[in-house]
Amino acid sequence: MSLNSTDLFSEVLLIEDEQSHAVLIKRALQDTVGEVVHASSGKEAIEFLTSQYFELVITDIHLGDATALELLRDIRVLRPGLPVLVMTSQNDLELAVQMMREGAWDFMVKTFTPDLAHRFRLSLDQMASRKMREIRETELTAERDAFAAAANSAEDGLAVLGDNGVITFENPSFARFLTTIGATESERDLSAMLRLVDTRAAEELESHLRTSVGNAVWTTEVHIEGEHPTFYSLSASTIALQKSSELPITFADGAYKRFVVWVKDITQRKEEERFQRDLLAATSHDLKGPLGAILSSTELLLEGGKFVQERSEELITRIASSTRGCIELIDELLSARRIQDGVLVIKPMRVSAAEILEDIHLDYLPTAKSRKVTFSVRQVDPTIKVYADRLGISRVLSNLVSNALKFTPTGGSVELSAQKVQGGSRITVKDSGAGIEPSERPLLFKKYSRLDKHRAVDGTGLGLFVTQNIVAAHNGKIEVQSEVGKGTSFTVTFPDPFE
Repeated sequence: MSLNSTDLFSEVLLIEDEQSHAVLIKRALQDTVGEVVHASSGKEAIEFLTSQYFELVITDIHLGDATALELLRDIRVLRPGLPVLVMTSQNDLELAVQMMREGAWDFMVKTFTPDLAHRFRLSLDQMASRKMREIRETELTAERDAFAAAANSAEDGLAVLGDNGVITFENPSFARFLTTIGATESERDLSAMLRLVDTRAAEELESHLRTSVGNAVWTTEVHIEGEHPTFYSLSASTIALQKSSELPITFADGAYKRFVVWVKDITQRKEEERFQRDLLAATSHDLKGPLGAILSSTELLLEGGKFVQERSEELITRIASSTRGCIELIDELLSARRIQDGVLVIKPMRVSAAEILEDIHLDYLPTAKSRKVTFSVRQVDPTIKVYADRLGISRVLSNLVSNALKFTPTGGSVELSAQKVQGGSRITVKDSGAGIEPSERPLLFKKYSRLDKHRAVDGTGLGLFVTQNIVAAHNGKIEVQSEVGKGTSFTVTFPDPFE
């Protein structure tokens, strides 16, 4: 920023009780300051200061109604920091010095000699330089305050290390990280702190602190074991500073070094990466079975012959069942991905419970036949409406029916039913399978959860996780009733906010 006294002092208040002196002073100030407003008394000056904005006050040391010292004190109350230039005589230098102690920026002897304009310019140039320094300091302070506010409110941790790895600054997020790894408040060596949880990371950081040159960057990841494992990404940047009297430690290359360390909680990212890997592995594995069944059945049909003619219906049923299994796996994959990304969208509307159950019955009848399981729908009152997203409720019932058919032995049964309840509707999927142990029920809706006795049955372990999330998105409720050796019932309640 390059500004002169005319720019910095564009509005000036001149306080002078001698009119003739005021005329001479204003003439001397031409081309040195901007507009000059004249006040002939201290009282008038205060009135101007309370109604107008001024960037400089020039005042005589003696006024008819007040002393310049009294006026200066009033100005400091009204406009703290406003530059004040005092005009004095040779006999009042001691008073002028006292005014400087109380906040005046400069003083000059008031003599109306030919060099008056030059003396004003010298004084005002010095005051302009001081004002520029204050502006720069204010801007620097504002920038520091803005940086401090941003650093202290940042979700990521930020710390500054000295050349020996000792923390000289940390924001609240970094302090929380240190608490997480078990560091004490008295410990300030970051490498020593990291040794509490990750020796490798600590040794890498120590090496970086010893050997880094230029603007080198070091990054690593830290894994903290526990009931809820967490992962952090750490990065350290080397900052080389030029020599300065404010920085006492010197290095062989003549530079001063500091290290800026960022720490970011990447637990969620790691969880998403694991989710993607597990999902891909589970889906790829589970698709092989039904795709293989489709391929072998199709090849038999293409071969023809008496044997195939006699079993054609069985083979077609097998193809339909296996195709349904593939669709289920893909639906689970897509639904789980939407849930994980937080983009599961539902658009509820009133749909016929009878129609929904009939559609599910038709979809899964081939699967039931292939497994030799009786699959039926209890008669549903045609007036019952379910307030739900059509695709969402189909996904829920598909998962529940698919599970029921998988875990019901040959000769067993699966039944669908629906009923009206206060404030909504309820759909039940009941099977005559082996049932679920009470101790295993809390695991049912967890992602990737598989009961021990079901390990041999194909599946991703995502079906009930997806089901529960879709039901929750409807503000609904899913309940399980099961008796070992007799079967299981899943009941889903969908509220209707308009009833």
